[in-house]
Amino acid sequence: MSLANRQAHDWQANGEARHVGVEIAGGVRLENVYVPAGGDVPDPALNPKFRHKLDFLEAMEAWFARMRGKRSNRMILVGDLNVAPLETDVWSHKQLLKVVSHTPAEVERFLRVQAAHDFIDVMRR
Repeated sequence: MSLANRQAHDWQANGEARHVGVEIAGGVRLENVYVPAGGDVPDPALNPKFRHKLDFLEAMEAWFARMRGKRSNRMILVGDLNVAPLETDVWSHKQLLKVVSHTPAEVERFLRVQAAHDFIDVMRR
């Protein structure tokens, strides 16, 4: 398989290019993203790592929304996304609502990322 047009994105201008993409066969983009884990405390006022994660998801949403209207917008999103969006993704939805990776703030932003580019979760489909 040939890889072309490698791009690294530093959305938060902090030296961390947590998003790297390449073009694969047929002009499809393969976008590999590492969403920051977010630390242990799900409060952005108390935990800078959680604030960083929420900001990152917002930047991710904005980037994919901008790419949606472009001619080469066929994409596959992979990576370590560090969000469990569905109740069935965790062992106890109610008990984990205040645990980083399944909080309403993260899930809401993650779902907006998916909607920004009309991504389909192929494993669930």
